[in-house]
Amino acid sequence: MIVSKENGVDRKALIQAFPWIGKCLEWAASAPAWSEENEAVTEGIYVKKVAYETHDPSECRFENHRKELDLQLIIEGGEVIELLAPAQVEKDEGYQVDGDVEFYHSSDAVATRLPLKAGDFAVFFPDDVHCCGWTREGVATVRKYVFKIDREHWNLV
Repeated sequence: MIVSKENGVDRKALIQAFPWIGKCLEWAASAPAWSEENEAVTEGIYVKKVAYETHDPSECRFENHRKELDLQLIIEGGEVIELLAPAQVEKDEGYQVDGDVEFYHSSDAVATRLPLKAGDFAVFFPDDVHCCGWTREGVATVRKYVFKIDREHWNLV
């Protein structure tokens, strides 16, 4: 997992280490008007535009992905994302190839909680079982870009 707060970690260093982060942030900075349609960013990267109301943690569904990384950039509002290791959760359904997603039952394990607000982003790797959309302080509308980076473009050494 990588987390970058709006005024936190030196984003230049992250972009130098992971050029695909730069491509995602550049796209977001010049994004057209908001729409709910997915768009190609560049080869191996597309973006899903997601909007929803935050909810109670009991409504959370954990998930992870095998073929794509998630870079989730909050555009408006804020949410808490919970993070667990695969060994801390029990599979709910089998792996869904079409959506590159595997769902898990909720867990009593102590999770890492990531409070994110507009301008913050988090990157989730295959071992990062995550649950999005928790309420921060009352129900809020969240709009975010979820960039999907194909495994062939991770450039991880």
